[in-house]
Amino acid sequence: MDDATRDRTDLHQLLRLIGMLGNPNEAGFWDSWRTNLDGYSFKKMKTGIALAARPDTAPRTVHTFAGYVLKFFSRSTPEEEEELIRHVGVYLSGHREVELSVQFLADIRATAWRVYRDYGGYDPQVVATRWAEAEL
Repeated sequence: MDDATRDRTDLHQLLRLIGMLGNPNEAGFWDSWRTNLDGYSFKKMKTGIALAARPDTAPRTVHTFAGYVLKFFSRSTPEEEEELIRHVGVYLSGHREVELSVQFLADIRATAWRVYRDYGGYDPQVVATRWAEAEL
């Protein structure tokens, strides 16, 4: 797909979802991420957002950013997932609203996945050609 005509709807949606979590310069959701692991996650997110928002950013950079968002909002254990749900709920609704958090996390993960998929450079015609030429 030509980068100039690429549909950026999902990328814009991903940035809007991240925006729902507030201003990173104010107290709120991002406080714990700013200090976690010496701020590494926060720095990666800041850089990725700044680059992804630019229309001239290479698709591979947007792909990498979306993959990082997927990692950023993933958890290894059910207990960690429950804590993230509570953390998001407190920020979105002012209390531990589970349903809002579950919906938000499902939306941001699905949107990040679509951006990751669509900016990965997987040209359908190239895929079809490779399969057509595959030896049986």
